[in-house]
Amino acid sequence: RSESGRRNEFKIDTALAKGINKQFQLLQEKKRKTLSDVGDSINIQAYINMLAKGYGDVFNVDKKKTSCHIMIGVDVSGSMNNDRIKHAQEMLGTLFKSVENINSIKMEAYTWSGDRATCAIMPIKNLKDCNLANCSHSYGGTPTDLAIYHGISELQKSSSKQKLLIILTDGYPETEYTERKTGIDGRTYLKKKLREAKKDHNITTIAVGFSCGSSGFDGIFDDSIVVNDIQKARSEIIRQFKTTVTNVLR
Repeated sequence: RSESGRRNEFKIDTALAKGINKQFQLLQEKKRKTLSDVGDSINIQAYINMLAKGYGDVFNVDKKKTSCHIMIGVDVSGSMNNDRIKHAQEMLGTLFKSVENINSIKMEAYTWSGDRATCAIMPIKNLKDCNLANCSHSYGGTPTDLAIYHGISELQKSSSKQKLLIILTDGYPETEYTERKTGIDGRTYLKKKLREAKKDHNITTIAVGFSCGSSGFDGIFDDSIVVNDIQKARSEIIRQFKTTVTNVLR
């Protein structure tokens, strides 16, 4: 369910955002060629290969950019109500700013918290909404499974070719809702659903945790990073984000 939240001021790393955006703009403007059976200019080497083989495409055309939808789920449980949420806000704002005017990249985020049966979701659709990433609407706990289900559900609706879900949390991953609903180990079930999301919908999920146990992440996520503090978690998410977008724009 969605909840309204109090808006507050937040800062972004403007220099970092502009630097990343400049890299993305350069990649976006760079055109790559591919071969086609129709076009205006002939690729000489491809034409020679076609004559030798008796078949093959010979015309140069601009290669279309792959689209990507990135969603970041930010834990706003009670333990985040300090400088941790401020760093998370800054990170979200910086990343939203970094993809301004990058046509093939869609970014969204959401905050999440709750209890064993409920997960309160706050959608964050743009840079302006980042001030909603706060703990004023926190429901206290960390229902990790419900937060993941929400992100996967939203990305399944996306028409983008590539999809990335990043989960940021400072809590040990909770799966009690899944266990009560399925009657089996929640972590095992969740890992299976994440692999199905990757296979059926091309959704890659990365968990970034800090100040929590890594053993719980290993049981759920094929790709996870556990660090000591929010600053390192912020850096890891920005690194993963840049890598994903760069690969899409190349």
